[in-house]
Amino acid sequence: MVMVNNSSDIIVIKVIVLALFFFTVALESRSNAKGISIVHPVNTPFPINLNDSENPAGRQIEKENQNSFSLNRFISDLSTLPYLMAQEGAEIICPPDISTYTDINSCTSYITDGLNLTYSRNNAAAVTWKMEGATEDRSPPAGFNMINDYTFNEGTTIITYTVTDLQQNISTCSFTITISDNQVPRFINLPENITTGTEPG
Repeated sequence: MVMVNNSSDIIVIKVIVLALFFFTVALESRSNAKGISIVHPVNTPFPINLNDSENPAGRQIEKENQNSFSLNRFISDLSTLPYLMAQEGAEIICPPDISTYTDINSCTSYITDGLNLTYSRNNAAAVTWKMEGATEDRSPPAGFNMINDYTFNEGTTIITYTVTDLQQNISTCSFTITISDNQVPRFINLPENITTGTEPG
C-alpha cells in the first residue's frame, strides 16, 4: 500500500507516473511503426461526420479515438491519486501481546516497556487508547496519547489504539496484556498459641 506523507511525496509520484506514461507511449509507437491511417472512402463527401453511425469512416475514426490514449484524461485520473490515497487510514502497528507475572508480594504488575503504538504516517490528528478487561481505563479523547508505562491488574486486559488522521480516517489495532499470579501463598496473620486443660473426671 502506497502512503502519501506530504505534498512533496505527491509531486514525486506524479513525476514517476508521467515518466512511465511517456515511456509506454514511446514503446507503443516503436512497435506500431506503420501507425494508424484513416483513408477517405471513394465517393464519401467531406467533412466526415464522426457521429454518423452509417458512415464507415466515421465509425473507424470513432473506434480509434475510443481505443487511443488521452493525455488529458490520464492527467485528470492522476490528479485523483492524492484523494484516493487520502481515503486510506494511517498504517498502524500494535505491540505484540505481553504475558508476565505479578510483582513480588503484589496482585498487580507494573510494565514499563512494549506498550506504545507504531504508526507510519505523519498526518495523524489524534492517537487514543482504551483498556478493557481486568484493567479498565482510557486516554483523553484528543491529543497524541501513548501508554508508556502502566500498572495492570491480574488477568487479561485488551488494549485498543485508535489513530485518526487529518482526513478523519480511523485506523485501530489491539493487543493483550496477561498478568498471572505465581506468588507462593504466605500467612498474613498467625493465631496465638492456645493452652488449655482437660475437664475433671
